[in-house]
Amino acid sequence: MTSNQSLHPFNDFWMNCVSNTVYSIAVSNDSSYRTAAYLNHYTYQVAADPAFTYLTMDHPLEYQNEVFNSFIRKWEPYNFRNPQKIGEEIGELLDSGQLPVVHVDLFHWIPNSLAWKQYHWYHYSLITGYDAERSVYRVLDDDINGFRDFEVPPERLQEAFLSSQTENNPAYQEPPCSLIRLKEEIPPYEFKLSDLSRHAERLIGELDSLQTEHLWEGTPEPDMFEESMTNGLVGVNIIESRQAGNRLMLRYLLDAGFIKEADFQTLDRELEELALGWFKAKNVFIKAKFSLKRRFNREQLMTLAVPLLYRERNYWAALLETTGAAALSKES
Repeated sequence: MTSNQSLHPFNDFWMNCVSNTVYSIAVSNDSSYRTAAYLNHYTYQVAADPAFTYLTMDHPLEYQNEVFNSFIRKWEPYNFRNPQKIGEEIGELLDSGQLPVVHVDLFHWIPNSLAWKQYHWYHYSLITGYDAERSVYRVLDDDINGFRDFEVPPERLQEAFLSSQTENNPAYQEPPCSLIRLKEEIPPYEFKLSDLSRHAERLIGELDSLQTEHLWEGTPEPDMFEESMTNGLVGVNIIESRQAGNRLMLRYLLDAGFIKEADFQTLDRELEELALGWFKAKNVFIKAKFSLKRRFNREQLMTLAVPLLYRERNYWAALLETTGAAALSKES
């Protein structure tokens, strides 16, 4: 077995493939970075496919790099000597202790994922090991059950790579593979209440200015209906999952003495209700995705989701007030 055995998947909640991968590396090296993953460095984003507008959540590198730059020295582009036979070369990289992330077509990648044999979606997947006796690669990735370890046979690795954009789209400028180079010494993460407050203020402003009247608008063509519903489902799923991250952050604030128990209980109940609300919103997409009549109940979704956005805005305002008072009390 050639493997980075010390790497464990970060699966406390789902952000995106890059964030969960990088926090897997960070937390495996120093557990203090688990708190960094809980930080509210995300943003709401209105996205669109050709015929459907939907809401999703992004964790931009602009914000994430505030943490990532503490332990990542650089992302080094890597080109395979022979794109037709990348398996042997990946083994060499693993033998030398590298952390290779490879561009793959998710259509061919992980069984039981949303894209498997349905959609040609693309991303970079971290290869963590190779078992020569069983002829399988170990990767960190996600399916419908979460972000975790998977085993991928060489044939599937090769097929997913050869079907990727790097091999088929001349306009695609990203490298086929990158090596994540870590710093020699990784300092522990130091939580700063000012970081949480800064992002909370930003989120309040973003939610105040979010135009909700055109969310989830559009009439997908029949052959695109299921994919549009899947896009909407994925977006709401990230938002729902983030509430788990926010609850973990809130628990940290209590344990660290930044908020009082009574305030924690009140705010935690609000986050629990937000998560339940987004779960119900997600079910609107699930029902539509598998509907034989290809019907999407936008009115029901708007009734469920729009109030949740206002409630989150008020949650951050309440947390700012609570942590501000607690911080002053802690300092005095």
